[in-house]
Amino acid sequence: MADITPFFQISDSRFRVVQEWRSENDRELMHAALRADEQSVSEIDLALTWRELVLGLSVVIGTFFSTERCGLVLAPTGVPSEHAVSGRRLDICESVLCGDGQNCIAIDMKLAASTVALNARLALQSLGVSGRPSRAHPLLMRSALASKNHQLVAGSRSHLTHDGIDLQVVGIPRPDRCLNGVLPSAELEVVGYLVEGRCYAEIAKRRGTSERTIANQIAAVFRRLKVSGRSELILRLFALERGATLPMAADSAPPPSTVRHPQTQAHAHQASGFHGDSRSSGIRPVASPQARAADSAGCRATGASGEVVAG
Repeated sequence: MADITPFFQISDSRFRVVQEWRSENDRELMHAALRADEQSVSEIDLALTWRELVLGLSVVIGTFFSTERCGLVLAPTGVPSEHAVSGRRLDICESVLCGDGQNCIAIDMKLAASTVALNARLALQSLGVSGRPSRAHPLLMRSALASKNHQLVAGSRSHLTHDGIDLQVVGIPRPDRCLNGVLPSAELEVVGYLVEGRCYAEIAKRRGTSERTIANQIAAVFRRLKVSGRSELILRLFALERGATLPMAADSAPPPSTVRHPQTQAHAHQASGFHGDSRSSGIRPVASPQARAADSAGCRATGASGEVVAG
């Protein structure tokens, strides 16, 4: 990314921990957290980090992004039950962080979409995080996903003492690192800001361009990576970290000879021995001569039912 300045946000919930922290102290905390994460030699199960947060055993007092890393700064609360998240609110928060659309959650739970949005926002506030759930920190998303799916996902853990308070720093590699060399530099920088949770207006200001240009660049990235939003993008990047193949959209439509009849494409796959899902790769398989013959027979057989018959 062009902007190598670390991005650090102090949560409003820091006032639960200590009242007298101010901007100078915040800068000291930022540098201390970055150093602690860089020097970390131990690991923690991110599902455990999520459970500690939802039980109110710790609270987010800061989030950070560097060129290679991102993470959270956590402080003990001393009052676990006061800020615990449970029941339907916890289910909603986890579902949102795991990429489920708020409208889909509302339908499944028979709730208004506004109720889902409110509960997701209030749940994050209980964890010490302000802002829209759709801009949640990637480490929170990764932790919630690990907990919900019962996965063992490790993050780095380090400790520091700031103003006499013992803090914990949990970090992971930036999820957008895997796009280096895949996207053009301008789009890569925009994606980096998007992963950090910045809005279009802020990205445009930092890039010295218009919001429309930023919106067009983000739309191009989404189209190229076959995702529909920020949450889906980050989840796709998590999958790439586990070795999944990057499904890049084709820049142009496939040649006419490779376009298959929708009713008969399954027959072509069987005849050619193809068992993959062409939607995930963006590539349409070319059928063998035997498969094309089977297709022709199948199309002629369906002509009597009123469907379009292949010429």
